[in-house]
Amino acid sequence: DQRARLGSCLKANILFSHLSDLDLAEIVDAFFAVTKRDGDVIIEQGGEGDNFYIIDSGLCDIYVAKGSGPSNKVFTAKAGGSFGELALMYNCPRAATVKASGSVTLWALDRQTFQATLKASQSSKQEKYSEFLASVPLLESLTREEVSKICDVLEVKMFSDGEHIIRQGDAGQEFYVIAEGQGTVRKS
Repeated sequence: DQRARLGSCLKANILFSHLSDLDLAEIVDAFFAVTKRDGDVIIEQGGEGDNFYIIDSGLCDIYVAKGSGPSNKVFTAKAGGSFGELALMYNCPRAATVKASGSVTLWALDRQTFQATLKASQSSKQEKYSEFLASVPLLESLTREEVSKICDVLEVKMFSDGEHIIRQGDAGQEFYVIAEGQGTVRKS
């Protein structure tokens, strides 16, 4: 049950959403449980990033101090929420302080595993999507570098049978390429 909950949280997280079920299962195995009591500091603003956290149960209050002023509560994260990725991704100090609000159970992933996972998943994403995008007729004239840049910002979106992807007359905000399945185009 815990593995399933953690897997669902990872699938919903933009950093991990493009991973295959096999890759997700490997990452789930790398997480370890952490429990905190009310008021315990989980991460400290300005501190070094050690772990990425996903909340399994409970609430976490997030505080940010500007300059030398006092910390202000800016958000309360609940089960399924995550924090701590920025310091790990960019090797920078923590941008906020996070405290347990009541009893909290967290899943943690250490810095080294987090960074290795992101590098491997980015490389895998590049390979998978570069090949696919090169086969799209509209994108045939793009250079490898241009296709690579598109891969960096590409997001997978899933649609259910019968669900509208775009509607005639709506302002264009996104460009879609069908990777799997098929769609029907209707124009009035």
